[in-house]
Amino acid sequence: MATSDSALLTDPVRKKIEELQEVDILVGIPSYNNSRTIPHVVRAVHAGLAKYYPKAKCVLVNSDGGSKDGTPDLVSHTEVGNLEMILVDHPVYLINKIVTPYHGIPGKVRVIASEPRPPPSSTAAES
Repeated sequence: MATSDSALLTDPVRKKIEELQEVDILVGIPSYNNSRTIPHVVRAVHAGLAKYYPKAKCVLVNSDGGSKDGTPDLVSHTEVGNLEMILVDHPVYLINKIVTPYHGIPGKVRVIASEPRPPPSSTAAES
């Protein structure tokens, strides 16, 4: 089921992207029936961007999965000062999940050397 990129975006969203042309920071917030918490999340994103990146051209993109509780309306009506917003509303599609197990040591990081190491000498292994 292949679709073109333009088929995924509505005309107003495409127009907004064309108007913005270029941004410094883009923050994406996926949502689905999050009306209780979404205004706080939007305000927190705005506060963080205003505090730490006051001179950057920032955009918040809310991609809503077809909420029935008014989540997109709450996002669009939450005060965010001069932060640009793009609201993408799309229906929920069946998604196939691929899950793979991790067989490493929990909480450990494996460092890979950037230069190849010589193999251990055979005499050291024999002793």
